[in-house]
Amino acid sequence: MCGIAGLAGLPHASGGTRTRAMLDQLLHRGPDAEGLAAGPGWTIGVRRLAIIDLVSGDQPVMSEDGRVQAVLNGEIYNYRELRQELVGRGHELRSQGDSEVLVHLWEDLGPAMLARLRGMFALALIDEGKRCLFLARDRVGKKPLYWARPEGGLVFASELKALRAGLPQRPAVAPGALRAFLQWGFVPERQCIAQGVQKLPPGSWLQLDLGTGEIRQQRYWDLRLEPRPELTTEEAAEQLRAALDEAVRLRLRADVPLAVFLSGGLDSGVVTALAARHQADLRALCVEMAGTPSEAGLARATAEKVDVRLEVVRVGAEASVSLLDSLATVFDEPLADPSCLPTLLVAQAVRGYATVVLNGDGGDEVLAGYRRHLAAHLRDRPAARLAAYAGAAVASHLP
Repeated sequence: MCGIAGLAGLPHASGGTRTRAMLDQLLHRGPDAEGLAAGPGWTIGVRRLAIIDLVSGDQPVMSEDGRVQAVLNGEIYNYRELRQELVGRGHELRSQGDSEVLVHLWEDLGPAMLARLRGMFALALIDEGKRCLFLARDRVGKKPLYWARPEGGLVFASELKALRAGLPQRPAVAPGALRAFLQWGFVPERQCIAQGVQKLPPGSWLQLDLGTGEIRQQRYWDLRLEPRPELTTEEAAEQLRAALDEAVRLRLRADVPLAVFLSGGLDSGVVTALAARHQADLRALCVEMAGTPSEAGLARATAEKVDVRLEVVRVGAEASVSLLDSLATVFDEPLADPSCLPTLLVAQAVRGYATVVLNGDGGDEVLAGYRRHLAAHLRDRPAARLAAYAGAAVASHLP
């Protein structure tokens, strides 16, 4: 996890003072290094958490002629394959890191480069030749990116608190976003709790013309459900297994200690089993929280089955109380989700064991594991599907 920030099209944009103030708010995201680049009418910066190429992977990165510079929050998982292609096309890369491929892909493809990236990312790129600032966010929005347009310019940052440090005045609370939070328990993606601030949508890019101040915004990816009725159940299952295996393999690329979260659930168990195929001496982490049922027994059974080391990390009740005050700082916007606290506790508890941790979050959402998914399925053809579901349920209880 890194943090990026910057501004453009403002009278003081190239001074760096405001950008450094924003980066100060992102220190917790990137404790390993700070980088900043500035030019006529723009500044971009990064707080880096080093994961890939610890020696020469600092940012901002730049093209051979220095015309294009970029900062990245996240990771480009297929950077090795992209790097080989770029070298084959005559590009000179100075590092072994994942962020450097961005500037060379931009030179060759422009915004179309985003279709080649596999990863979780928010990025900012300056092209001095085209006089533009380019922002982009990964397909599903795993990495955040806020932006605003004060005084006719543009300010961006990974977190809302950092963005506020770059604005001439603190934004007011947006009434519409507040109403949405009170109704839904969270602020929707298309809204922001701070008035005048926007979130770059997932799978989208934004380009600012540094000369005219004109902004273009475009979606480069959207989720499309494409039924494949010709597939048998066995073929579909094999394709799913292959896709999961490749996804886990790519995410194991790191030059720092890496581990996996392992609970008693199916999702984390699948990720652990697949990771163990590709990485020897893998460490799994199971967190036991005081006052909650322990899943350590199930985790141990899975760990023994797939031959990984298991560390059980115990968290006392006093840790929960001590973190309550920090929730408002950690989460930029109000969020009525009780899992916020245990998620933060788990992350802090394993800090001494690994820098990168894989988990199984999202399995139910992707594979329709919640009851609401069944309800939506039944809603389309209620009579036939309810009868089939009820019949299967009854049959499962027959002797």
